Amino acid sequence: AEYTRDIKNDLKNDIRRIEKTVEEVERSNKGQQREIDRTVTEVKTEVRAIQKASDASLNNATKEINRITANT
Repeated sequence: AEYTRDIKNDLKNDIRRIEKTVEEVERSNKGQQREIDRTVTEVKTEVRAIQKASDASLNNATKEINRITANT
């Protein structure tokens, strides 16, 4: 009976240790996911800014080409 009780207690301790590890991993993953989401948002914002600047530059170049072409 004592042997069975020791095994039962050991198993309970193992389960508690595994549950603690799982909770730590979940907490860590949530933090990493928040950081990834924040970085993706920042990159999207930067890409939009680059697209706007590129569009503006292309529009200016097109206007300049059209002006030069109209004068010749």
